[in-house]
Amino acid sequence: SGTSAGAAMMSDPMIEWGNSPEALLVGEHDVDDRAVKTIPGMGFFPYGLTDQHFIYRARFGRLLAAQESTNTTLGFGIEENRAIHVDLATDQITVLGDQGLFLIDRSQTEREGLARRNVRVSLLGDGDIVDGNTGAITFHKDRAPVPMAIQMAKEFDLPEDVWGRGEFQTFFPAWVLADDEAVTLTGDHF
Repeated sequence: SGTSAGAAMMSDPMIEWGNSPEALLVGEHDVDDRAVKTIPGMGFFPYGLTDQHFIYRARFGRLLAAQESTNTTLGFGIEENRAIHVDLATDQITVLGDQGLFLIDRSQTEREGLARRNVRVSLLGDGDIVDGNTGAITFHKDRAPVPMAIQMAKEFDLPEDVWGRGEFQTFFPAWVLADDEAVTLTGDHF
C-alpha cells in the first residue's frame, strides 16, 4: 500500500476525513472535513485503525476519536515517508523508518466528559515490532537507550497551536522525554 490514502484504506473501518481539535470535542460527524468521519475500508489490515501523514499533520486527536467512535482498541498512525510491514501469518507488524509508527492503545482508557486517561501512546522506530492482536511491543535489538541527560530534561514549551502542521512533531519528542509517568497538558482542544 501507499503511505497516504493507500495506508488509510487498509483498515475497516477507515478514516475518511477529520481534524484533531474538533474530533476530540465532537467525535464522529457527517459534515465534510469536520471532526472525524469513518467509512468502510478494504479490511486488509485486521488489527485496528490506520491513519497517515501522522506526526507532521498532528492527527493524534482524530485517530483517538475515530477509535472511540468505532470501539477500536489499537490505532496505527504511520508517518510520512515511513511504512509498516505486516505479516498476517504471524500477526507481526514491523516498523520501517525512524519514528515511523505512532501506536495508540486505548485498552485501558477511561473517559469522563472530554477527559481521557490512560491512553498508551508509543512512538516506534525502524525494526520495532508490534503484536497486532495484543499491541505488545518488541523493540529492535539495536535500539539505543535515551541518554540520561535528555531523560532529565523535564521542562518543555507547549506550542501555541499544538495541532498546527509540523508543531506536533516538534512538541511530541519533548513530551516523551519528559521522564514523568504521567504528563497532563491543558489548552484549547487539548
